[in-house]
Amino acid sequence: MRTCNVLAIVVIVVAGLYLVGRASDSRLPRRLQVYENRTNLVPRLIQHKIVHVWMYWDEMPFPPSVELCLNNWRHMAARSSVPFHVVVVTQETLSRYVDKSAHPCLKNENTQWRALRSDTVRLWLLHKYGGVYMDATCILTENLDWIAADGGLQMFQAYYNTRHMTRRGVPVLESSFLAAPAEHPFVARWLSVFSEMPTCDRRGIDHALQDTPIQPYLDRYYHFVYHCVTKMLSRRPLHEFAPYRIRSERSGKYMSFLSRQNVDDMCTKGTVIAYGPVLKLVGDERRYLDGQIKKGAVERGSFLWRYLIAINENPARSCVF
Repeated sequence: MRTCNVLAIVVIVVAGLYLVGRASDSRLPRRLQVYENRTNLVPRLIQHKIVHVWMYWDEMPFPPSVELCLNNWRHMAARSSVPFHVVVVTQETLSRYVDKSAHPCLKNENTQWRALRSDTVRLWLLHKYGGVYMDATCILTENLDWIAADGGLQMFQAYYNTRHMTRRGVPVLESSFLAAPAEHPFVARWLSVFSEMPTCDRRGIDHALQDTPIQPYLDRYYHFVYHCVTKMLSRRPLHEFAPYRIRSERSGKYMSFLSRQNVDDMCTKGTVIAYGPVLKLVGDERRYLDGQIKKGAVERGSFLWRYLIAINENPARSCVF
């Protein structure tokens, strides 16, 4: 009898911990792989609607890596059961989608603040139109149906970086991949906090952030868009912005390599690469990859050849798909 009672207690405790992990936003664990809140999720048929996949790039012409990533996105979108449509926005076409007077960073063409302008653009596009926003150096390794699965098109979706988290309940979101329907409350509030900067410079950022805590390894100015999430979630708990699905980078759905050696490995045939459906290359990696592409150093049969080059050589008969 005592053994049965002990087992019953263990089962209850384990079940309770599971429920806490699934439902208590204020205690977001650092190593949780997928965190989801389905509150306000209303089942509906939306598969017939076109879902925009946004890319923004303000330097023309496109560097080789960005051109290849764009073709990679179009290839994967065409192989999705949901009608995803890739839309490229440049500095020349931006006014078709966003009012440039809506935020000081949209008018600032100083290259020092390109990252801030890109952050402004992504939040405005998602807020106004919805869809998926990815940095131009993201590589897809499968179609996009996983984003739409299980009500995903009604949710705010992002990745959070466990390495940067020091405040429980305040995830450090990676802005390089975001998905949401138009006017989602999380994006709306994020954009509102982001817009508290009166000028697109250090003074404007200081005015907006004031005493907002800066989580580790993040620059106060370059990562301003990250700090806006810290500020908003310090004021209101995450669960108030449901529905959402937030994955950690440990979940295998996202990876940033952060080293030239890994780019070399991706260019080399036979090298084993751990990856998920979305891989993000940072600026230095992208520039290094551009050099490798121009030198013809991407080996036939390598990871990058399969996902960036083979689909352009013969898209109808790619060996990957």
